[in-house]
Amino acid sequence: MNVETGSDDKEKINLKILAELCSNDWGLYKTTSINLEKVGEIVNKTALANEEKTVVSKRIQEIFNTFESMPKSLAWTLRDRVGTRVKWYIEVEEVGR
Repeated sequence: MNVETGSDDKEKINLKILAELCSNDWGLYKTTSINLEKVGEIVNKTALANEEKTVVSKRIQEIFNTFESMPKSLAWTLRDRVGTRVKWYIEVEEVGR
């Protein structure tokens, strides 16, 4: 909540780098989007002040707006057509000790 969004690395969430990474990797984009949606849902259920909830929601929306406006690679576009019908992630297994 204390970290702003921006297009540089000066104590900010660098939207430019995030867009570059996600525009070339549909799986990263999808996983990031899912997690941001979950954060938004959780924030609304917390005891944060309304002003703080608004700040978090605004930053999440800025990231989604960045995703919408970023140019996507051909591979990204093709993978998007497949969507979630094909798993894009590797299951994490619990390692026995």
